[in-house]
Amino acid sequence: MWWEVWDIETGNVIGFRDTEAEALALVRDLLDKGWPIAALALLADDDELPVEALPVRRLSAMDLRGGQ
Repeated sequence: MWWEVWDIETGNVIGFRDTEAEALALVRDLLDKGWPIAALALLADDDELPVEALPVRRLSAMDLRGGQ
């Protein structure tokens, strides 16, 4: 499984990460640099899983603070 961070305003991928934790760290870095949260999308993908088996959840402020 890999994780993708997208800029939904431009439709461009910003980066790929191997773990959710690494992808969330990228999102936090982007937010620290002034990116608007509404412009970002975090997606998971895995060629071996059907779409309905991929993780789906709404991120919380705790996720973006790194569990602090």
